[in-house]
Amino acid sequence: MSTRPQLATRRPMGSLLPRLRTSFLHSMVSIRFEKAKSWREPENRLGPTGFWCLWAWMACLRLAFAVHLGLLAYAHAFVSSGRHEYERRTMRLQDDLRVPVVMCCAVGMLHVYGLVNMAWNRRQTTRLERVRAIRDMSKRGGFEPSHPLVRRLWHLYTKHMIGKGQFGIQGEYFSLRSSVSHGLSIALHTYQAFKVTFLSTSTRLNLLMAGGLAANCIVAPLLFTIRMRPVLQRTAAIWTTVGFTAFFECGLPWLSVAPYLAYFTWDDEVQTSHLYDDVWFYDAALLGRRFFLNDLSDVCSRLLPCVLAYLSLANLEGIVSVAHDYHHPTINYAVHNHPQLYPRRTPPPPSRGKHMHSTKVKVALHVAVVWSRVVGLLWGVGVLFLAVTFSDVSKTLQVPCPHGCLSRVYPWFATDCRCVIQLVNCHARAIDQDQLPQVLDTLDPHNLQLLILAHCPDLVVPPLDRFESLFGLEIFNSTIVDWPTTAALTADAFQSLSYLLLVRTDLVEIPPAIYQRPLPPTLLDIEIVNAKVSYVSNDTFAAWAGLNTLFLESCHITSVPTSIDHLRVLNQMSLYDNDLSNADAIARLPMLWELSVSKNPRLGSLPHDLTSLPALTTVLADLTNISSLTDTWRTQVPALSLAATPFCSTTPDAAQFCDHPAQTQGMFPSHRLYREFT
Repeated sequence: MSTRPQLATRRPMGSLLPRLRTSFLHSMVSIRFEKAKSWREPENRLGPTGFWCLWAWMACLRLAFAVHLGLLAYAHAFVSSGRHEYERRTMRLQDDLRVPVVMCCAVGMLHVYGLVNMAWNRRQTTRLERVRAIRDMSKRGGFEPSHPLVRRLWHLYTKHMIGKGQFGIQGEYFSLRSSVSHGLSIALHTYQAFKVTFLSTSTRLNLLMAGGLAANCIVAPLLFTIRMRPVLQRTAAIWTTVGFTAFFECGLPWLSVAPYLAYFTWDDEVQTSHLYDDVWFYDAALLGRRFFLNDLSDVCSRLLPCVLAYLSLANLEGIVSVAHDYHHPTINYAVHNHPQLYPRRTPPPPSRGKHMHSTKVKVALHVAVVWSRVVGLLWGVGVLFLAVTFSDVSKTLQVPCPHGCLSRVYPWFATDCRCVIQLVNCHARAIDQDQLPQVLDTLDPHNLQLLILAHCPDLVVPPLDRFESLFGLEIFNSTIVDWPTTAALTADAFQSLSYLLLVRTDLVEIPPAIYQRPLPPTLLDIEIVNAKVSYVSNDTFAAWAGLNTLFLESCHITSVPTSIDHLRVLNQMSLYDNDLSNADAIARLPMLWELSVSKNPRLGSLPHDLTSLPALTTVLADLTNISSLTDTWRTQVPALSLAATPFCSTTPDAAQFCDHPAQTQGMFPSHRLYREFT
């Protein structure tokens, strides 16, 4: 009989896979309910190197949140200043943004307090108290509310949520608390990602938000499948949630508006060229609106994750501090050679009924945490699937957009084309007046923001009230023969209309449809260029009282009526290339800061009272008949242009007003006079 040992039978690869899968799932759904004394075990030890690395990461995250919220508060205050009224109204922000400013400052100061508290907690006295304290926080002195109900709630909070409480960082059910915070953060970020799909035309931004959200959902449960010491596992899970929150709140908002921030540093010419770029203008306005906290939903969805991050970082700081200080030689020496701060109390043995109740509670909480991890994993996969499926990356569910769609968005669950900038070119599409309403009926009524009608002869403007989100209306090179009152731009039909552009339309008079009251309160910009309008009625100016910008260029305006004083909030006005002989009424505009009356050859003088306007900074009066100027004009107006006027030819010391080319185009850029025929 052979004495050779039997060779071990090689297990088939297929039989190992079930065990691997079982081990993987078991690791992911395993829940370890810690007890306070387990923090003294060697497996929860955290050395100085690991501790200070984690401490530095937490300090950087707190600093990032504080800086982000401080800059966000400054941005709200900056855009609500009087000099940026046009931008604020274009983004449809509230008139008063003081509440978001205060909220951002409050949450930002919370993170500053947390940063200071982290440094304060490294004092040896604080570290000793944390390690030596036996009684729970509710039994100590300190904050004590006066109202009985508030005092009771405070005692419950300190008993169960702080330190060695059941849901505290050293408690048995802290995993459930972390899961609730993680789930709430994911829910708020999902709302943000879903909302952005209706605003952003950038597929990259949508996929970046969905990818970050999916990673947050997937990585946290998978961390529990990695063999790590419990203290590192807890720390990694919380840090992952806070890190992705910082990415969502401190990174993505600034990344989305980064291409547009330089706008505030450009000169007027560069700003104007970009404002008349339809796609750039739309993206800047809509993504800018998303950047600011404009309503209660924005405040909750944007600031609540920052508050949750503050609480999570506080828990994280407590976990790593306890794991480090319990095993620090100096702290251990102090603990063993000094009496306890509070006497130890031996708790009575639990009764059988209480033990059974505790077991049932543990089982229920275990199931809740398991389901939160499984649902989070599936949620992340689902969000990523939605973002990829309903984008231009996947053509499976996307239908082609109609001819002339310049830009579109990709909302989740939308299988049709959601065009936001639509050009209807009657010449290129061979559309006559009878076919135009039928073409407009095929457009998406919910998402269309900018509608451009171009090269339409004998245009009768159809009713456009079905486009509930219409942001701007442009009519180019089209002869408007009628604009019926049934198609009037009234507030009840247009809740979001911001600007109206009429270029080369052969208008003889201002149609009543664009000054029929009440006009939309969001309407801030009307530009009429290359028309035959010679007079603007008093009723028209009264209806346009809310405008910030008014251009009447290359028309036949002969005078400015005194009723122009209705325009109390007007900032920009251009009467370029008209037939004005007197412009004294313009001095009645208290908020005016930019004026152009260039190329009015009959205009012999500027209004004397114009220099008293407090906000006036720029006056362009080139190619006029102005021959004299008072001394106040030389000192009160920072930018005054009088090139190619009699004043420049007769005044030797007028280089600052005359030594530059004359203005040969109005504030409306000449390159936008005609759109392509294709």
